[in-house]
Amino acid sequence: MKLAVFIPTRYESRYSLLAAMGGQIGDAFARAGAIVNPTGDVRASGAVYLFLNFAQNLDTLKRWAGVDAAGRPRARTAMIQFFVDHPFALSVGQLDQLATLPHYRLLLPCVDDTHLLRLRWANLRPVRCLHGVPPESLVAPELIEPGHAAGGRDTDLLIAGSIHTPAELDALRTPIPESLRPGADAMVRFMLERPLASFGQSFELCMPSGVYASDHWLFMQRVWRYVTASLNRERRVRLVRAMQGVETSVVGPPAWGEVCDGTIRYEGEVAYADLPERLARARVHIAWGPTQFVHSFSERLLLGLGAGCACVADDRALVRAEFAECARLYDAADPAQARAQVDALLADRTLATTLARRGRDTVAQRHLWDHRLGAILAGAEDAMKAIAEPPPAPGA
Repeated sequence: MKLAVFIPTRYESRYSLLAAMGGQIGDAFARAGAIVNPTGDVRASGAVYLFLNFAQNLDTLKRWAGVDAAGRPRARTAMIQFFVDHPFALSVGQLDQLATLPHYRLLLPCVDDTHLLRLRWANLRPVRCLHGVPPESLVAPELIEPGHAAGGRDTDLLIAGSIHTPAELDALRTPIPESLRPGADAMVRFMLERPLASFGQSFELCMPSGVYASDHWLFMQRVWRYVTASLNRERRVRLVRAMQGVETSVVGPPAWGEVCDGTIRYEGEVAYADLPERLARARVHIAWGPTQFVHSFSERLLLGLGAGCACVADDRALVRAEFAECARLYDAADPAQARAQVDALLADRTLATTLARRGRDTVAQRHLWDHRLGAILAGAEDAMKAIAEPPPAPGA
């Protein structure tokens, strides 16, 4: 019998990212032969209930995933939460309840600070599942060379990503106790100069010794929100401004409007589902990694490579391991390095074409959602085994 997979495809998220991603994962399961979002009773070998990021209503989620009023799940079911952010972005209230369910598993693309989760939730069984992209995001191979020929792509450099406004940063800094705000600011400066320092390491080095909070996780979460957003703005604004003189298009939230001038143009927001088409018009793409991650990559790099861009990415462990042969790397503490890589690729169309071909092939061969099903199914099968089979009915 086939596996039944249930995935919500309606979410509230910026750029409609989660809705698109949920649909893409569902399509990958369908290609693998699963029954996706069936209606009515179906005969299946098991049921996987997979949702992204947060549940809008935890009680509704539990009922949807077959958990009864006593908190008991049905046999051969798995509840999978694919959380595409850092552990400190998780909802503590929701995870307090979810972590008690034997058939619940947490999937994360992040490899930063995930060891801390078991210190707060001892029964948690996190599973690593890297980001993926759908096959329809891949540019046709035969279009790569003419695209990089003179006049083939109408954008020299494309940069996509979000930043906070100064007012938004102030609102995130205020909840931190006043005496500890200088320590949080010191963390931003420390991490700006040392891109491979994780949040946890920076907290230990920059915060006063002996910091105490009645709920240390919630306190660190509050600091993480401000430090990550502040570091993100500072690092990305510096990099974008270093591109002055290159015809550059920036897409993202309106906060970019005050940053872009000269040869750097702000072009508004682009929905996640439309980003591959926009990337396919760019010769070079700066595929910076998520600031909240130190070692992991996001879908941004996969989409840029898949669209046939010559990609420039910040040097981090998983990027180097997976994409060193098809992307040019730079030290995130030195925007001048990124500028040098961009200049070199714009000046050498042959090199840009070669990297674009390698990048597109690498994504097609190893980084589609189809390639992530193994990790998802391993987590699901582990969850199903944790549920004791119900005893046979009398007389059966």
